[in-house]
This record gives sequence, C-alpha cells and structure tokens, in this order.
Amino acid sequence: MEPYSELLSSPLNNGGESLPGDALLIHPYAKLVDWVHLELHTDGSVMSHVASTNALLLSNGCVRSAEHYGASVSFDAPSGTYYLRVIHRNHLPVTFGPFQVDQLSQCVDLTAAPVFGEDTRVFIGTIPHLRAGNALYTEGHQCISYAGVNNDRDAILQRIGGNSPTATVSGYYNEDVNLDGVVKYAGSNNDRDLILQSIGGDNPLYVVHE
Repeated sequence: MEPYSELLSSPLNNGGESLPGDALLIHPYAKLVDWVHLELHTDGSVMSHVASTNALLLSNGCVRSAEHYGASVSFDAPSGTYYLRVIHRNHLPVTFGPFQVDQLSQCVDLTAAPVFGEDTRVFIGTIPHLRAGNALYTEGHQCISYAGVNNDRDAILQRIGGNSPTATVSGYYNEDVNLDGVVKYAGSNNDRDLILQSIGGDNPLYVVHE
C-alpha cells in the first residue's frame, strides 16, 4: 500500500492505493521499484498545490499509474501551466517546470526537464537521480541533515530502538535510505553513512535543502 497518505497532510485527489499480490508478474520486463508521489503546482512553491497522485516507479525509469496499473499517470486538473513536484519517501523532492499540461496524453522526460530552483539531484554517470537520505519526512520543504534538530541520522537510530547502535530492523521504512530492506545505523551497508555522503561527506553540519 502507498505510504504517502500517512506521510503527507496535504489534500490528496486520491490515496490508499494498493497493488494485488501478483502485481510483480504483470510487467516482468520492468519490475516495480517503489511508490512515488506526484504533485502539480501553479508555481514553484510547495504551497500552490492543485492536484496530486500516487504512482509507481518501474526499474526502467518510467513512472506509471497505480490506480490504473501500468497506464499513464493522470491528474484531476484543468489544462494549464504547472510545476511538477516529484516526491519519494526518503529522497529529496525535486520540482520540475514549468510545463504546459493539457488533456492529451504526453510523455515528459524528467532527465532533460527544467528544474525549478537549485538542482539537488545526484548524477550517476550521465543520469540524474533524486538525492537519497531524507529519512525524516516533515511537512513543507524538505532537507537532508546529519546533525542538529530533526536530523535524519537520529531518525535511523530511533527506528532501531535508540539504545544499541548495532541493532537492525528489517521492513519497509523511510529510514532505510539505501533501500536494501534493512534499517542499519552501524556496520557495512549502513544507512547513516549514506546521509553523510549525501550532504558532501566533509562537514557534518551542512544541510542540503530542497
């Protein structure tokens, strides 16, 4: 089931989508990676929300409808000029646009689309990716921080119990920032180090803002 109805208090045009148990078999050429949340805004501000939907990210990089599994994503909004905010539960959101959106089906290549504001994406080769490490999702503009108030590192420690830094927890959690199914604070493949790398790796007080 999609996680964003619990994470976000902003109004949703839909929510509560879930997939059948055999969903992995429907598109064997492109496996399901995770849920994403898409918002349309009339300007670059996160306060100008006019429509949203929960969608599916596939392993081939495509985003598809969850409500109508495998179909194009649709929004309950009139034609017009919009900004598209792409949200993943433990990555830094990115806002793209402006786009002219109409009622006809259209394909948008987000690897080449204009980014509103500072481009915080991370390049792997020539392909831009959302920046990982946003373990603590709060309302409004997002940021990734390793130290200070409401930092993402402490969120990982709290998820594993808060007492033993070597403890681990398996499951579908925002604090699993490397997406391996295990929340881990210390040791190999831990999630804490990824947060430090995401903010630059040198200054633990540095904060990356959406």
